[in-house]
Amino acid sequence: MRQNWKIRLQKLWSFFFSCCLISLVLLNCSPAFSDEIKVLPPQASAAATGTVPLNPAVIARVGAAVITDMDLQEAVSKKVQNMYSHGQDLTQKPAYRREALDELIEAQLIYYAALKEGLQISEAAVTGVVAQNVQSMGSEQALQEVLKLRGLSMEAFKEKIKTYLSANEFLIKLLKKSAYLEEELVTYYEKHRESFRRPASVRMQSILLKVDPSAMEDAWQKKREKAEELLKKIQSGEDFFMIAYNNSDDPYRVKGGDLGFIHKGMLTPEELETAAFALEPGQLSGVIRTIHGLHILKAGEKRPGELPEFEKVKDDLAQKLQKQRFDEKKAEILKRMKDEHPVTIMITIDDKP
Repeated sequence: MRQNWKIRLQKLWSFFFSCCLISLVLLNCSPAFSDEIKVLPPQASAAATGTVPLNPAVIARVGAAVITDMDLQEAVSKKVQNMYSHGQDLTQKPAYRREALDELIEAQLIYYAALKEGLQISEAAVTGVVAQNVQSMGSEQALQEVLKLRGLSMEAFKEKIKTYLSANEFLIKLLKKSAYLEEELVTYYEKHRESFRRPASVRMQSILLKVDPSAMEDAWQKKREKAEELLKKIQSGEDFFMIAYNNSDDPYRVKGGDLGFIHKGMLTPEELETAAFALEPGQLSGVIRTIHGLHILKAGEKRPGELPEFEKVKDDLAQKLQKQRFDEKKAEILKRMKDEHPVTIMITIDDKP
C-alpha cells in the first residue's frame, strides 16, 4: 500500500522529542495536520540504572546551541527502537548515528528559522508538554530526577520543548505554503500528459525452480522433469496457488506465485517477458528456461493501457508536487541558516561496520 508521504514526516521529526522525553507525532488528519503530542514512557536505562552522566559531553554546536552525546544517544535509540536488530546494537551503527546527528542539527537550524520568522510558542503549550511528562513519570519529582540524571534543569528542559515545538510548527506552515493551486496542477498535467499514461498490464502467477546457471545439463534435466510434473498437475486441475506455495523457489511463493499486475519492462530476461505477454487470460505457459532456472507462468486479467483523466491523478499529483516544493524550500532555508549559524561537529563517526 502506498504510504501518504505526509505521514513520513513523523520519521523526520518525532524522534527529536526523545531529547526532551516527549514525541511529537504528525498525523494525516486531512486536509490539515494534527499537532497532538503523545508522551513516551521514560527511558528505563536512563532513569532506572542511573548510568547517565551528569555533564554530557558536547559533540556539536549549531550557532549558540549545543548537541550532547546524550542527545545523540537518545535520538538514535528512538530511531532504531522498532527495527529488527538480529542481536546487534543498532545504536552503534555509524549510518544510524550519522542520520540522527544530521537530523538533530537540522531541527536546531529550523528552530533558528522559526525565530527569525517571529514564530512564537505559548507558555501554555510548553507547560502542557511538561504536565504530560509529569503524568507519564508519575510525579514532578520523578521527572526532576530524570532531568538531573541528564544534566538538565527544568528551564533547560522547557527550552528544548520550545525548540522542537517551534521547529515543528514552522515545518507545518512551510508545508502549507508549498501547496499547489488547482490551476497549477492542471497546467502541469497538460504539459506532462504522456508521463501519466499507464501501460498495458497483465496479472501474472509464476513458479520458479532455480538452477545454477553453471550446472551440468543433467542437473537442468532433473529440474525440468520436476517442472513438467508440476505443469501436468496444474493442467489436470490442481490449484496453481498451492503448487507454487509448496514448490516455487522465489519470494512470491508465499503469495501462491502471484506477481500482481505487471507491464512490459518488469520481467527479465526478455524470453520470460515475451512468453508472459503472449498468454491469454487463464492460459498456462510451457516450461520456460532462463538464466534463473525453469519457470511456469499463468496469465490472469489483462488491462489495456490508458491515459487517466486529471481528476483521477489530481490528489497524488498534488502531494508529489507539494513535497518537491517543500523539500526545495526547506533545503534553501537550511543553507541560509547554516550560513548564519555555523555548524561545528566535534566527533568522527566511524564508517566501519
